[in-house]
Amino acid sequence: MIRNAEQEQLHRLTVKTLDQVFIARAQEGLGCSLFEAQALMELVKEVYFPWLAQPEALQAGQLLLIAVSADEPGYKPLAKCKMVPVLLTLYAGPEDHQYRLSQAGATGTVALRQRQIERMAQEALDQGALLTAEDFAFRIFNCGLRTISRDLQALAAQGCVVPLRSQQKDVGRALSHRVQAIELYLQRYTFTQIRQRIRHSYLAIANYVTTFALVVAHTEDGHSVEEIAFLMQISAALVRQYQELYQRYDTAEYHERITEIITLIKSRGFRPSQLEASSAPAEDAKKGVQ
Repeated sequence: MIRNAEQEQLHRLTVKTLDQVFIARAQEGLGCSLFEAQALMELVKEVYFPWLAQPEALQAGQLLLIAVSADEPGYKPLAKCKMVPVLLTLYAGPEDHQYRLSQAGATGTVALRQRQIERMAQEALDQGALLTAEDFAFRIFNCGLRTISRDLQALAAQGCVVPLRSQQKDVGRALSHRVQAIELYLQRYTFTQIRQRIRHSYLAIANYVTTFALVVAHTEDGHSVEEIAFLMQISAALVRQYQELYQRYDTAEYHERITEIITLIKSRGFRPSQLEASSAPAEDAKKGVQ
């Protein structure tokens, strides 16, 4: 047998790679086959490498956190939800320091924490994830849940909507922002203005309006709550909520607007993007973003 020096050298170099070291240890320590060891190595890369590939991206004052994907429904157990890594700015340096000093007395620290909550929740949403009050209490600030609840109430009183999982998915006792989005749309606010108010995505807002209009259409056709819930594959409680909203807005002032929306979604080739285009620019200019 003729030895191939170049092939032997290549083999020795290959054996010295980290991948090969991992595969060898997995085979020896776990009793894996070569195929299983390679599959395990690829899984480790998939989970950990996004965190390790660009360490320079993590700046002073920032932290990496695992959070629930914004695509996961509110009713799904957390243990079964997809998780994504997010980069959050806990302390923005001189900017946060000056903000704290600008607040009166001992309230400066509280005001800064509330500012940080709002900022990090939005950063997480921008990266496709949703934080929870528990995340802020136990994983970020190491404080009581009541402290975070008070902060959220204070922010709400200031008209600031913090995009948490409970708020975005209407989990638990959170205010139904579906209803709020529809009310604003009936008042001819644009999707952009509605999004700035409730911090939900354009697609979510379009879905709220479309579902509301279909519930109204089925109600006018004489279908029962149970029939509508079955036809649309939504809960009976949501059907009743939308029907109550319809009754509240079924006035001379909003009748034309509701009819306009129903006609639009029943039209052939309807696309959700048409809902935003149907808002009246003149009304938008009057209202502005508040």
